[in-house]
Amino acid sequence: MYEEYFHLSETPFRLTPDPRFLYITPKHRESLSALVYGVMARKGFLVVSGDAGTGKTTLIHAVLGMLTERKVDCAFIFHPLLEPEDFLEHVLLDLGIPPPSRKKGDMLRALHLFLLKRHEGGSTTALIVDEAHRLSQSLLEEIRLFSNLETSTDKLLQIVLAGQSELDDLLRQENLRQLKQRISIRTRLLPFTLQQTSEYITHRLGTVGRKANELFPPETLPLIYKMSRGIPRLVNSICDNALLLAFAQQAECVTVPMLREVCADLDLGDAFEPVAAVHARGASTSNGPVAVLPAASEESKRLAEEEAELAAVQEAHRAGSSLHVFDSYAERKGTMSLLSKWANRFRR
Repeated sequence: MYEEYFHLSETPFRLTPDPRFLYITPKHRESLSALVYGVMARKGFLVVSGDAGTGKTTLIHAVLGMLTERKVDCAFIFHPLLEPEDFLEHVLLDLGIPPPSRKKGDMLRALHLFLLKRHEGGSTTALIVDEAHRLSQSLLEEIRLFSNLETSTDKLLQIVLAGQSELDDLLRQENLRQLKQRISIRTRLLPFTLQQTSEYITHRLGTVGRKANELFPPETLPLIYKMSRGIPRLVNSICDNALLLAFAQQAECVTVPMLREVCADLDLGDAFEPVAAVHARGASTSNGPVAVLPAASEESKRLAEEEAELAAVQEAHRAGSSLHVFDSYAERKGTMSLLSKWANRFRR
């Protein structure tokens, strides 16, 4: 609705996992590297976890793209609330294997033969399960048994489980210890810092043809960060609604009062709270954990650093100077890793 008004090529803050909009933090780069390496090196079980909205699905789509480039056959399960037979049938169909029947034994034999043939040809096959925290224990046990599909030297099926923090809790259960012991690589996504939130907004708007500080002046960034708690999905919701409100008011850019109105509409809490209070409140909500915080000493240090960043932004704005919160991303752009360059290809 507001794209033409703000001269945007498309909507910058939609909630779909489009790899063109993937913003790669050091933690995202580490997770991408770990997952791609784990699959290519045939490590077996891999796990990526993170709180709701931290970008796991977008990361998984990026991993899928990178694995496809490397000629890896992938089965992608995004709806894990299935019976074991339905799950296995979905895996076969995603890999292009016609299910011989609805009998589990027949389907497992078909999968095993397919994997052996792929392995003999030097190829790799992966199963990626999103929303894995919603898997039943019986289905998790079935997935564990997939790891028995192996040769004397290699795992035939590489399995990536991606899910929210509840997945970590699930894997700690005593009756799933055999599965936990088979996990060779484990990584976790974290919420953004203030700087990363600023760079994320810059990246999103740059992808659709605008400079971030033209639509989100520096004084708006601390409030976006504070009310989103650095969670990308909430950043998207806040920014999208703020642009819509700015369009409705025929404004040139988003303002702090607009953001406060948007945060109230989205029921994100008190936009006048100190950032530390927002983090404390965000650690537990009626919908469960929103942000898993580091150890107390590390968290205190991080919050102190973020308070200092917020104060610097506000002081720079009061002094009328331009705070270069966006410059660091542009300056680092030329030295991005190969993983970052892959993500940039989607912008073309």
